[in-house]
Amino acid sequence: TSVIGNETIAWLDQVSTDAADSSFFVYVAPKACHEPFNPPPWYLDFWNTSWPDHELRSSAWNVSYEIRADHASNIPTQPMLSDQAAIITTGIFKNRWRTLLSVDDLIYDLVTKFFDNNTYIFFTSDHGFHTGHLNMIMDKRHTYEFDIKVHLVVAGPGIKPGSSTSGLATNVDLAPTFLALAQSANFVEEKNTIVSDFLNKTNGHSLLPLLFPDEYQNFTWRSYVLIEYFFNENNTKCVGECNATTVKNDYPYSDANCVTLTVSPNEDCWGPGCTRDCYPSENDQNNFIALRLINATHNLIYTKYKTGSQTEDNITFQDPDFIEIFNVSADPWNLVNLANISTTTSSDYAQLDSDLMAAFACTSADT
Repeated sequence: TSVIGNETIAWLDQVSTDAADSSFFVYVAPKACHEPFNPPPWYLDFWNTSWPDHELRSSAWNVSYEIRADHASNIPTQPMLSDQAAIITTGIFKNRWRTLLSVDDLIYDLVTKFFDNNTYIFFTSDHGFHTGHLNMIMDKRHTYEFDIKVHLVVAGPGIKPGSSTSGLATNVDLAPTFLALAQSANFVEEKNTIVSDFLNKTNGHSLLPLLFPDEYQNFTWRSYVLIEYFFNENNTKCVGECNATTVKNDYPYSDANCVTLTVSPNEDCWGPGCTRDCYPSENDQNNFIALRLINATHNLIYTKYKTGSQTEDNITFQDPDFIEIFNVSADPWNLVNLANISTTTSSDYAQLDSDLMAAFACTSADT
């Protein structure tokens, strides 16, 4: 992260000196806080006394089989988190925060040196994360709100400080937004055919109506977005009986799958080299398409699952093996699957299914 930050600032220093004007676009993508969760040595054991002692242990953290039984994929078969699994989960949570301290440093240097009244800054990521939720030690790969919800913070001229929106946005909206901002600032000609062709073909939409609502008062924004995923691998995290000679435990000399990094070899590890107390990230039932819907009356996640491998046979979801429906307003941690409640019938979600299949086929006008 520090190397990326230093290279970025050096490039911006050069651009601002050499260019005829000070216009620039820079995309900065540090890997932190992605695995491996190895902070730099200067933040290795830092922990502010005001920070929490462990990850957020919500109503979805280390829950019983009875709560998980109506969920898809590997969720019902996950074991309860052992004491060692809880130690690993908390250590991952803390080391992720420690890796983000370097991201904080990078952002601070960029903002203090290059952010002015003519500059927009977008801060986001590519996915959410779970730490002990529904008994998975850590990962993503699922359609639950804590895995799919991503922060997007924007600042710049014309954007009201402290404002927010409930409008649904995705990462495919970023490129159209950047081009729209460039057009509005005359950095890109409004009738540039290459830009216009891209904007007409992309699945994303410019976020300007959400960023500048006073200028787009009669604009209708989408009410749902498509979420799509195909099984990759079980990616099982075992945390017991770890073999010190085969587990990755050599921080700071190499990446480590461990959370106690202040001793050598590192301790409290997971992954290859550990053979007991195991927690899969997913299984081959975890192919899904989902509709994330927010409108005046509903705040839902509707998901269809199909067992298989997309690399072996095309999965169409016409005949799903499992369905989940969560009311995110009433059930923010996605514990009650409404599809399996006796009072729910297929007619109750017929429109959801129609919209989902249209979005999956790229024929929906709303997305």
